[in-house]
Amino acid sequence: MSLFEKNNNTKYMKKTLSLIAIAFALFSNAQEQNTSAERIDQAVADNIQNTKKNFQDKIDAVNRAVAKGLLTKEEADKIIAKIESSKIETLTSNIEYVIDWEDYETQMVDSLAYEDYTYDWDFQINEPDESYTDGEIYPQKTRKKIPSLQKSGFVFGVGLANLAHDNHFPNSEFGYTRSSNLEWGWMSRAPFSKEKTVVGLKYGLTFNYYQLHPTQNRYFVKDRRDLYLDTHQFTLDKDRAFLRNTYITIPLMLDFNFSDKYFDLESQKWVRKDRIQFAIGGYIGYNINSKQFLFYKNETGHLVKEKQKGEWNATDFQYGLQASIGYQGLHLYGKYDLNPTFRQEPKDMNFWALGIRIELLD
Repeated sequence: MSLFEKNNNTKYMKKTLSLIAIAFALFSNAQEQNTSAERIDQAVADNIQNTKKNFQDKIDAVNRAVAKGLLTKEEADKIIAKIESSKIETLTSNIEYVIDWEDYETQMVDSLAYEDYTYDWDFQINEPDESYTDGEIYPQKTRKKIPSLQKSGFVFGVGLANLAHDNHFPNSEFGYTRSSNLEWGWMSRAPFSKEKTVVGLKYGLTFNYYQLHPTQNRYFVKDRRDLYLDTHQFTLDKDRAFLRNTYITIPLMLDFNFSDKYFDLESQKWVRKDRIQFAIGGYIGYNINSKQFLFYKNETGHLVKEKQKGEWNATDFQYGLQASIGYQGLHLYGKYDLNPTFRQEPKDMNFWALGIRIELLD
């Protein structure tokens, strides 16, 4: 073989080896890219699956809260709708913005921490079973925001009152603008249903003061078993001459409250929508005190104050009907005793009252 042929063979071998090296490098690079793409695709798929599970765990926790009475069905629907909306946005961002898995994972953590749907309900999910306590679903600071289904509070009422004779209200022997009813005490409301709280039972314990101011300078006189009105020998202070019966009373009413209280996701607060409320029912009471108060000037011009404690023929027990209608904590109420106010004379007289009651139930 000549020197010229050897040189040609050497050049041919070098070109062949170079082409093989280039082809191998291109093939290796393609395999590496395919492997990297597959790894990213698998990572994205795994993360999407985990994201779906996390959202489903939150929805399951909301449903368990409804079953335990911590949330109403309407409140749960609003929360679940927000979670579903956030899930779609999150899954869409997984597809559009994932370039590198490490960067994606960091962005996902930040996103879950600051999305709008994180309404201060820090769900702690370990296993989807029924062994959760309230504290496992809601942190301590959030449970304080959940309204109780039962409401209790102080009530105070004042109104005009009088006696109806044979169920006739006009022509009373007692002053219409001076005779009064004063009520104060504690009242509670418990709904019949955990999901729909419109209808409930209102009950409590109150003190009622029934105050009767006779007209025409008269006052009550007790003669053995009879009780009657007689004209006083001195001029009575008509505003401070009255008979007062005090009762401890148990009211019991069917209450219709159309107000609503829900958790606002935007403001992160419980929002109350007050609407009209009305109640109808009855009451039963027991007389714990009867007194007559007289204020007048005697023949020497001295002011005399008399407080006459006695039985005054007042019935021991009372029972009657009452109704109220109001908005927020202010209510108009009406009462009517079904039993007569006095056991003997005067007969067939029933107490009634119309007034305003403040109910601070929360």
